Amino acid sequence: MSFKKMLVAIDRLTLSETVFEEALELAQKQGASLMVFHCINWQNEGQITPLTGSSIGFDVGSGMGLDPTGGVMEQTLQQERLQQELQQVQGWIDTYGQRAAKLGIATESYYKVGDAGQSICEVARNWGADLIVLGRQGHTVLTEMLMGSVSNHVLHHAPCSVLVVQGTKLAAQA
Repeated sequence: MSFKKMLVAIDRLTLSETVFEEALELAQKQGASLMVFHCINWQNEGQITPLTGSSIGFDVGSGMGLDPTGGVMEQTLQQERLQQELQQVQGWIDTYGQRAAKLGIATESYYKVGDAGQSICEVARNWGADLIVLGRQGHTVLTEMLMGSVSNHVLHHAPCSVLVVQGTKLAAQA
């Protein structure tokens, strides 16, 4: 099977370097182009960002008269934090794209705010990817049942073949 358009989904919590290296090697062998993709799971109230691992939630005004701006200050702070996150992400994924370009691989980079599993499948579909390469965190069965799994979602909803990288082991679905 030959792949021409490979979407490589990376984050900073899993095996990004390993995933990217696997995608680079495969893209070189196949003569494929790459899209380096990162999804920012940005939600209100205390979520952890994939890029920095820092808390982004605020509890400034809970509607009990603690925030005289009526929540405007909280929204402004969150929007500022999101803008900073977006700038960091763009620079981070661009470095991956530059590495691939130095090897002569046609590369695009893209990020999106949203649910990672759904976003990966949507971007792959819209871009016309014929392979998605992503990592797997290796959650326990109980954790995956409670929290879900991005790689599991992608395996079941992807519009194309999927390569899941876990350390030195690879699992593929064509």
